Amino acid sequence: MHALKKQTNIGALLLRWFLIGFILLMHTVHGKFTEDEINRILKTEIDRIKEKTVVVNPNGPLSPQKLCAYKKNGYIHNKRFFAPEINTYFSLIDNNSGICYIRDPPRDRVYTKEKNGKKVSKYIIEYHKKLIEMFPSPKQKISIFPAEGCTDSFTLFLNSPPVKEHAYMILASLLLQAEGINVPLSLNGANGNGQTLVLSAADRNTVVFSLKMNISFSFTLGSGSSKSEETKDVYQESAASIIRFFKNCTDGSRIQKGGVCEESTLADEFQNGLFMNRALFLISSYIFEYINDEKGMSSFIQRVYELTCSQYYNVKKSKDSIKAEKIEAFFDRYFVFKENHLNSEYSLQREKKSSDLMIEIQDSNELPLIMILFLKSNYVIEKGSRNNTVFGKLSTVPIWSEYFYKNHSAHNVEKQKK
Repeated sequence: MHALKKQTNIGALLLRWFLIGFILLMHTVHGKFTEDEINRILKTEIDRIKEKTVVVNPNGPLSPQKLCAYKKNGYIHNKRFFAPEINTYFSLIDNNSGICYIRDPPRDRVYTKEKNGKKVSKYIIEYHKKLIEMFPSPKQKISIFPAEGCTDSFTLFLNSPPVKEHAYMILASLLLQAEGINVPLSLNGANGNGQTLVLSAADRNTVVFSLKMNISFSFTLGSGSSKSEETKDVYQESAASIIRFFKNCTDGSRIQKGGVCEESTLADEFQNGLFMNRALFLISSYIFEYINDEKGMSSFIQRVYELTCSQYYNVKKSKDSIKAEKIEAFFDRYFVFKENHLNSEYSLQREKKSSDLMIEIQDSNELPLIMILFLKSNYVIEKGSRNNTVFGKLSTVPIWSEYFYKNHSAHNVEKQKK
């Protein structure tokens, strides 16, 4: 009994230090955005209500500090490359130096059964399929861009004309849907080149945009004097399936016990990594990879605000109190009045004075010791290669990195037995 109590106390202490470290990281992390850019994003006026300025919540899901912290902690890297739910794809090549394993992330698949034979839930299967599709990462580095020559990709779809000018609104819609807020974004028509993606106004009476779910690609046929160019429309099946996945998050019957489509607020979910199975984590991570600059981030936040306002006014008009309360809670988490946060603990100006005492983190393998606590930074060596080729490094992450490594290795053992 004393040993169990002591173990529990140690676990609680480690978790406490991890959370403290995470908060410190949010103050010091830099990466995609500079300190000045983050500060300007946090101060950008989104709206004015009763002489008060609406800004993005510095402690909320869209805070660039929080998104940078997620990135630098290596959450999406480890989830994509070391999740035990993913059957990683390797091919064998016999060359002069011996047999080598070649990693090909876009060809990864999802396990449908656990090691004990129990079926994996439909949500978990679909979630990890979307994870692979949204982060194909062909060069073994986390990336939303597909391999060269690919003609079916969510990112290709968003970047294609005329979709690109509506990309932020599409992503904002998926973000709200991941939060359980129903947005009138729908796929009309049967799967194929005739299908369209339609966003309607909150009252469903006006169409904001209607976009074809296909991209035109040019192909070269023949060679020499018989060489010719041909244009072909390719249906974006991957984009359509991703949109349907997030649409399902607004359907309560599709949500597992614990609310897989909601953001984690419990400390123990950070310890065991459950928050990484949530749709909000997936779409937030993608958005952070997709947006490249300060202007883009500010523009995206503005789209989220406008879309949320339109949904809120509509449900208030229809007197749907339950939906109104859900959107109000969303507002409270994502946006604040600037005047109420002048003394915010996340103020960069306030933290700048003590920045010399903190570590500026350049990548996830340089986290302070306070963040490491039983954490794993092992090189994954695939047995069977004569020259012990290194295939990838597990980024430094919280305690559940052990879970990634252990289960991932166990799946590989099972595959070798077969």
